[in-house]
Amino acid sequence: MPNPWLKLAESGDCYVLDIDRPAIKAYNESKTDEARVVTDSIPEPFIGCPDSARVLLLNLNPGHSEGDRQGYMNREFRNAMFANLRHESQEFPFYPLNPRFSSTGAGRWWRTHIRKLQEETRLDDVTLANRLIVIEWFPYHSVKSALPT
Repeated sequence: MPNPWLKLAESGDCYVLDIDRPAIKAYNESKTDEARVVTDSIPEPFIGCPDSARVLLLNLNPGHSEGDRQGYMNREFRNAMFANLRHESQEFPFYPLNPRFSSTGAGRWWRTHIRKLQEETRLDDVTLANRLIVIEWFPYHSVKSALPT
């Protein structure tokens, strides 16, 4: 199956695949502000490299905070996000562990949530970034999920 994320435009004010737009529009019309998909937030269907990962985390959907928009202003961070969507090689495939992105919303959130894993494994950032992948059941961001669980 071809990678659908190759079709996602790297600029603009809406980061929703064309094939998903009608469903996202209908979904957003029926939800509160907190539960709506944030269409100007870059989707994260996965983070990491499936070829090198040894630990797989399954999540519902990526959260959204205003810090995300600030992170997108960092060109290097945006490039890492799109390189991830294209499965391009990166030193930090799990890019939130890249020290240059530690001040982004993704960097802060993921470091907090995998701190114990990193402490227990005693892996450095580069090694853990190569061995960890997260798959999001729903790739689009929302402040609060209203997806069925």
